[in-house]
Amino acid sequence: MMRSLRFFWKYITYRKDLLVLMLTVSAVVTAAELYIPWIVMRAIDAVVEQRSMEQLNAWAIQGLILVAGFYVLHAVMIRIDAQLILRCSYNLRRRLYAHIIGQGLPFFERYQTGELIHRAVTDTEAFDEDIEDLFSELPFDFLTIIGVTVFMAILDVKMAIFVVIFMAINAAFAWYLGRPLLNLEKSIQSSGARLTARFQESVAGIRTVQSFANEDVELSRLDVDNREILKKELKEGKIESVMEPMADAMTMLGLVLVVWYGGAQIIAGNLTIGALVAFIAYMEILAEPLEELEGYYRDYLGCRAMAERIQDLFDEDEAVADDGELEIGGDRIEIAFEGVAFSYESRKKGLVEGITFAAHPGEVLAIVGRNGAGKSTLLNLLQRFYDPDEGQIKANGADLRQYDLNGWRRSVGVMSQDTFLFHGSILDNIAYGNPEADAAQVMEAARTSGLTELADKFSNGLDTIVGERGSRVSGGERQRISLARLFLNDPKLVLLDEPTAHLDGEALHGTLDSIRELTKTRTTIVVSHHLELVEQADRVIFLESGAISAEGTHEDLLSSNRAYRALWKNQMPRETRVQRMRRNMEKRIDAQVPAHAPDGRPTMD
Repeated sequence: MMRSLRFFWKYITYRKDLLVLMLTVSAVVTAAELYIPWIVMRAIDAVVEQRSMEQLNAWAIQGLILVAGFYVLHAVMIRIDAQLILRCSYNLRRRLYAHIIGQGLPFFERYQTGELIHRAVTDTEAFDEDIEDLFSELPFDFLTIIGVTVFMAILDVKMAIFVVIFMAINAAFAWYLGRPLLNLEKSIQSSGARLTARFQESVAGIRTVQSFANEDVELSRLDVDNREILKKELKEGKIESVMEPMADAMTMLGLVLVVWYGGAQIIAGNLTIGALVAFIAYMEILAEPLEELEGYYRDYLGCRAMAERIQDLFDEDEAVADDGELEIGGDRIEIAFEGVAFSYESRKKGLVEGITFAAHPGEVLAIVGRNGAGKSTLLNLLQRFYDPDEGQIKANGADLRQYDLNGWRRSVGVMSQDTFLFHGSILDNIAYGNPEADAAQVMEAARTSGLTELADKFSNGLDTIVGERGSRVSGGERQRISLARLFLNDPKLVLLDEPTAHLDGEALHGTLDSIRELTKTRTTIVVSHHLELVEQADRVIFLESGAISAEGTHEDLLSSNRAYRALWKNQMPRETRVQRMRRNMEKRIDAQVPAHAPDGRPTMD
């Protein structure tokens, strides 16, 4: 209860100025509405007792002025209310999206994408709808109930007490019948989140679904959650079918009893006809908020259920600590791992342990090893997706945690085997590497990465839409776009995680040429199972079972480390044969052909 109330308070007080203004205007509108029956009472009594047309006309003019003022003020109140709710909802969505996007990778590893989307979008939409219904008229209706009660007490205290007791009984019945609605609403949204997550997963994997002809299997899985939602919504509808007519019946019963009691008081001479009419008018005014009590209660339960679900997300905070203040200076970065150990929560033992090495400015350092050795984990640590459990990672002599997180990540450029492209043009995706770059800089990055040479292949050149996740371009083209992003970003540290894993032929060699250009002057750490890329490294670190097994040049490790040589056994025979043929040819040419003819020109037999 207190969590949801705190949530409501933080939500509605985002614009305190509009909140105060709305309550003030609501009070004035309520006063105008409640004074109209009082004028009617005096007009009727004047006609019945004095038969004065002059007084009747005076009361009519006052009534018309009040009605006009009521209309204008009510319109203003509704507009202020809309401004308040819309701006508060905007702020809620902004805070929630910022909170989710700012979380660390462990947060996203625990949630399915579809579930997060449902909770961040559908839950907030449901909350917005209920809070709008709740706050659009609730303050006005609340003031109306209080004002009507006061005016009715002035007319007849006993009838006023009766109405208050009647309202309390009605509210108690509504509360009793509506108790299950809160849990039902939360349960429906939870089932909806699971359904959304499952459907999103089916759509994302549609190629696999259709290749195995498993459409019916997916539909049956979806139907499980869909039927669960139907079952709960039917139960919710059953409760509401009892609550809503009961509220209407109680209102009509109250009116019947008031007319009976008021008529008796007129006969006894304790009440005027005008007072009874005014009392009935107040009852009519009171009827609407009374009828809405059940709806307000349901809206409150819905708001509370959604507020608790949304607050659950706010309570989960797995963002990487961002309390560093240092900025990366200079043009180059030196990286040092000092006794680094790390393990994911899902593993019982450490994934990497005792990792100590350095990557020097301008150096290309390759990290190789079999699957699961911890190569990509080291790159994740360098990007500060995680922090080490033990040891330190330093950049230019300072712990990474001392640097401003966003500043550090902007200085690091990453290219992986699974390049993520956004639905937009090729140029849009290149510009993502540096949103502040101008068009000329984006085109230069495209040229440097070799994309302009491929532009003729695209229907609209570099303005071609790549499709969702780059579905309309090839793997090689995706990698070129990723490289163009890196050139535009101009990072000081380059991390390459299997950048050529899915490439071969012309696409492979074109990408390798662009990578050579990219890594000329930058500190580069590359993870790859591709021999031709590893051969370009100045130094190689060989990982086995999460620890450094050997370190040196590629040629040194090939000749001195059996496990390293075995790692490349599927690629080495072809590569070494080509190299051997080239060396033998060069030796024969050197032995048989003089370097220059007598006139100084190169010779060729």
